[in-house]
Parts: sequence; C-alpha cells; structure tokens
Amino acid sequence: MIISSASVAAQNKDSISHLIQLRLDTVFEKIKTEKDDEKLFELVLNIYYTGIEAYPLLYLDMSQRLYTLAKEKKNKMLEASALSFFGQSYRMSGNYVKGLEYHHKAIALAETVQSKSLLGITQNQMAHIYKDRGEFDKALKLYWSAMSNARQGKTQEIIVWPSINLGAIYLVTN
Repeated sequence: MIISSASVAAQNKDSISHLIQLRLDTVFEKIKTEKDDEKLFELVLNIYYTGIEAYPLLYLDMSQRLYTLAKEKKNKMLEASALSFFGQSYRMSGNYVKGLEYHHKAIALAETVQSKSLLGITQNQMAHIYKDRGEFDKALKLYWSAMSNARQGKTQEIIVWPSINLGAIYLVTN
C-alpha cells in the first residue's frame, strides 16, 4: 500500500514537471520569433507563470536556453533576463552566493538597457535572496528600488511584485 502511494505521488510530480516543460517550450518558441522588445519582455515574464518555481533544474535549463538565444540575437534585454533567471535558479537550489553573482550581473546589464521594467524585475529577484537570508534591510532597499523602477517602466504588472514582497517583509519584521 505504501509503495503504490509513493509510486502515484512520483508519477503525479513527474506529470506536473512534464506539463510545466510543455508550457516552457511553448513560451520559448514564441520568444524565439518575437522581434519587438516590449512584447519579448512580456513573453519572458510569462515564464514565471508556468509553475517553474518548484523545479530548479527546469529553471536552470530555461536560463541556459534564454542565455544562448540572447547571445544569438545579441539582445541585452534577453541576456539580462537570462542572468536573472540563473540567479533565481541558484537561489531556489540554495546556492545564494552563486545566485547573487548572477543577479549582480543581471542588474548591471539591465542598467545599460532602456527598460525600467527590466531593471525593476532584476532588482526584485535579487532582493529575494536577501529576504531568504534574513537580511531584511538590504531586501527592503532593493524592493523599494524595484518598485520605483517598475513604476517608471512600461509593464504595469511588475509594480505588484515588489509591493507584495515589501508587504511580506513588513509582516515578518512587524
């Protein structure tokens, strides 16, 4: 009885990861052909909505795919996004040092691109590591900066993310 329960759970988890992989492949195919940077950025954001967060290896694979495509297209926005995804995948696997290394690179590159939305999301993602490590002052500063940049950007949904994260930190710290 216990063995069959474990087998069902394993198959279910495998089915979910397969479904997420299919979603990622669909989004990536659209990213590959999109020419407009604003639409491209929105497609990249769709990766977050695939359910990838629970699967660091899928995250790492998608990061590499985005990075390779960014280099082929010579697209700095896509490259900064890929670096941020690398940072997030290392964060999710518990390697905060490597995660911060990639997030710093992502932010530095995002600062060279004329997209406040991109800068906002890269800062938001980096702040997660400081939040996870309990370095709330650093996290708060980055989340505030992310929200400020997001408000100046063209992608309105980005404003919500640092706002939610600020709320989470204020809740934890009373």
